[in-house]
Amino acid sequence: RVPCLHPYCFHSCIGPPPSWYDRPWEGPVPATLECGDYSVHALWPLALPENVVDCVPEKDNDLAFVVAGDRSTYIFEGTTFGFQEYFRMLRGSLFVHATKKNGWDSRRLVEALSSGTVPLYLGLDLVPQKVLSGYPRELLREALHMPGLERGRVRPGFDMDRYVEIASELLRFAKHRMTSTAFVDHMLNITGTSRGPVLCIRGGAPLHSYTYPVLVELRRRFGEDLAEYPAFPHTWLYDGDRPFGEEDRSHRYPNMRSIRRSRAQRSREDVVALLGARAFSLVVIPE
Repeated sequence: RVPCLHPYCFHSCIGPPPSWYDRPWEGPVPATLECGDYSVHALWPLALPENVVDCVPEKDNDLAFVVAGDRSTYIFEGTTFGFQEYFRMLRGSLFVHATKKNGWDSRRLVEALSSGTVPLYLGLDLVPQKVLSGYPRELLREALHMPGLERGRVRPGFDMDRYVEIASELLRFAKHRMTSTAFVDHMLNITGTSRGPVLCIRGGAPLHSYTYPVLVELRRRFGEDLAEYPAFPHTWLYDGDRPFGEEDRSHRYPNMRSIRRSRAQRSREDVVALLGARAFSLVVIPE
């Protein structure tokens, strides 16, 4: 993980204390799609649990500077420190613009919710019912139409107490539904998997950004009982707190890439033999 440096990892709370968010989220998980003989369980954008704030942070800005789709506002460098500044800006903002990008459930949503910021989801009523099916739509809709809110700017009559309630509930949702830990719990539950070994196998295409946190969580859960084939070239994890060197400045924080190479994994022959023997409890094929 990225070393915790002030002011990036420290903030004061508004609203409930961190322990309040331990209450389980009772809402539904994303809907399963039935396609003939197959059931399709969606993979949605995820955050590593350590990247979700403990509570709703104090705010010093009405609306986050970055506007979805407006590249003139994409001012943060694609470096570790650029991403840290980006998330610090999100945490300090009451609201952030969000809308459909590569999909309805864009990464901007998970970035905002895991930062304790309320997304103003433009076009929310156009989203198909089976998309964002596990999200608290009513809270997102209420945020869009709060009295005293004009194009993301706070005006007289804005109810700050209600804002804190909405932001707190959305953050509790993020903690219980939008982390890699929650998703892997869900995946193991629906597949009935309780132990390893687990095989993660991929084709020649690069991993989708949604898949990186899942791989990290699988490594944490199964350790040596996770076989990756072909071997993935990066670990996406830091060894621990340490100073940054010049070679780290191009590290892409959301993708969790590290400069340390992973160890060699099982050979093709080993994997084929284990598959033939049905030795794996679960086979994960990211797309």
